[in-house]
Amino acid sequence: MPKPSIEDIVATLVRGEGKRFELERDPLSGMVTKLKTDGTVADNAAALEAMKIVFAVPLPQFTPNAGAPVAAPIAPPLPAKATPPGVKPVAAGEAARLYLRTLAQPVPLKTISQKAAAVNGFVKSVGLKTMLHDAMRTDVAQWLDSVRMAGLTTSTLENKAAYLKAFFLWAQGAGYYPQGDNPAARQIQRGKNEKRHRRKFGFRALEPDQLATLYAPSALMGLNEQSRWGALIGLYTGARVSEIGQLALSDFREEEGVWSVSITDDGLGQSVKNEASRRIIPVHPDLITLGLRTRVEVLQAAGKKQLFPRAKAGSVNGMGNWLSKAYSRHLQECGVSIDVGKLGFHSLRKTVIQSLKDGGVREEARKEYVGHEQEGEHHSTYGKLFSPFKLLNGVGTGEHQTEGIRVLSYGLDLDATRAALEAPPPKRAKRVFRRVRGIHPAANRDPS
Repeated sequence: MPKPSIEDIVATLVRGEGKRFELERDPLSGMVTKLKTDGTVADNAAALEAMKIVFAVPLPQFTPNAGAPVAAPIAPPLPAKATPPGVKPVAAGEAARLYLRTLAQPVPLKTISQKAAAVNGFVKSVGLKTMLHDAMRTDVAQWLDSVRMAGLTTSTLENKAAYLKAFFLWAQGAGYYPQGDNPAARQIQRGKNEKRHRRKFGFRALEPDQLATLYAPSALMGLNEQSRWGALIGLYTGARVSEIGQLALSDFREEEGVWSVSITDDGLGQSVKNEASRRIIPVHPDLITLGLRTRVEVLQAAGKKQLFPRAKAGSVNGMGNWLSKAYSRHLQECGVSIDVGKLGFHSLRKTVIQSLKDGGVREEARKEYVGHEQEGEHHSTYGKLFSPFKLLNGVGTGEHQTEGIRVLSYGLDLDATRAALEAPPPKRAKRVFRRVRGIHPAANRDPS
């Protein structure tokens, strides 16, 4: 039996015979979005047959906008993307599972949960079964924009972007994502007003008179031995408190005749903020004069593994949580404060960066020394610029000579400071603990 023409169908409807099916179309594209039936198998089959007939001929009278073409009810599938050379296809969800499994080590659970939330949130947004190598910069940007709408601060977004960057870096190393551009890099940019607000109300560098108060030998003796060394290492390296707290004795070694220290995530329980944070830097001569190298050798001879053997991971600053708390108490006990902004262990990082800048150390060297990301494709692609020798002594010759980190000088009396480092720990007033059900006195001990 021949199929009826469109004229036959219209005539049938005019006579009140046949069955009417209701269609809903997108008002802009003309695409059919809904087809209403009574839900029975027979009615569904009849509706589909009618669709085949109707869409086999042009129907300008049904087009909502003049000139808009009538689209097919089902768009053809997009062609599958080819797998880039040298890349092993893996679904985004499976890649996330494999990556997060690498984080199962003695690092703060809070950090692991934050990284997991960022990575899982992103892969769900692109689709768990989507091939990871198909994820693009626009996918990351759209996800970050969606979480921004939830009211997250720029600092939180920066952290999420950093966690994603580490995820894609791992994927590149594992062969699951193409080498080259990292789609999570350079995604978050701060506006001028936001930067100004952060400089005004964020952590501030310490002034010379404040440093003189905090690092007077008598003041240093108010700290225990571990905290004294942590405070001095922070003053000369500008390293993050978590990077200092996790230092292993094996991280110290000779590099091109320069005694250096490696900031790394290679050891058990170690972690770094991002790829730029992984670095080898020279140990400042003042720290060697103060006895840091001797301390390392003594601890190694005693069979120790860590520079701070009693350090334990905390929920906020990892292995440096104890040092952050101790330094905050030190500031308070020394009466050092400011009216606008904040002071804390992070102020030492600000102090080092400002001192290097004032001393004429070039920007690329400053960033490499403290573990800041370099700007521009050249730096991100071709890696680090300076060896520990050049970081220590500067680069160039003659009028083009630039300074190294030797310029860091705070006017400390090194002999008196070394004597303070070797002084016995301060005697603290004996704490009186009240036993309460569910609370053990040991829970209140100072981890520093």
